[in-house]
Order: sequence, then structure tokens, then C-alpha cells
Amino acid sequence: MTTQTAPRRTRWGLIIPWGLAALLVIGWCAYWAVLRHETLKALNTWSQSQQQQSGTAGFSSAVVSGFPLRLEVKLKD
Repeated sequence: MTTQTAPRRTRWGLIIPWGLAALLVIGWCAYWAVLRHETLKALNTWSQSQQQQSGTAGFSSAVVSGFPLRLEVKLKD
């Protein structure tokens, strides 16, 4: 009489998709943070150059929002 063992089940079918989804979310968050930082840096550079050329600043403050789907910049004054 031969005994058969049940085939060993692996969980890679669950781990890989969830791991890829987590990497995608982390990557998107990092991309958005870098994009936000670079946008604020470019706006501040532009404001400083405007202030040097004409003596008036382009804006007093900037608020960046819209995460996760868009990048919305609100300039005040």
C-alpha cells in the first residue's frame, strides 16, 4: 500500500500581488512627495527672481494639495 501526501501549498500567489501593490503605493507616494517638493522649489525660485527684477514678490505663501490624484497649488497674495 502506498500513501500519498497532499501537495504542499505555497502562499506566493498571495504574497507577490500584495507585495507589488504595496510597492506601487509606496512608489506613488514618494513620486508625489518629490513632485510637491520640486514644485515648491520652482515657485520659490520664480518668486525670488521676480522680486529681484521688479521689487515685488510673486506670492506670499503657497499651499500644495490634491494628493493622491492631482497636484493643486494655491498661491496667496
